[in-house]
Amino acid sequence: MKAQKITEELDERFEEMSMLFDIELESWFNADTFYCEGCAEEFIRTWPGINNRD
Repeated sequence: MKAQKITEELDERFEEMSMLFDIELESWFNADTFYCEGCAEEFIRTWPGINNRD
């Protein structure tokens, strides 16, 4: 039972860290950043899952 609680807490913390990482990464980019079609596709291939918040 104790191990299950620890696992759940770690999962919750991992989710929080993932969310914070996504927020920080997205803060580097804004509407003023322009990418051509090829660059955008390369960016998405390089950073899979980046458009999870769409």
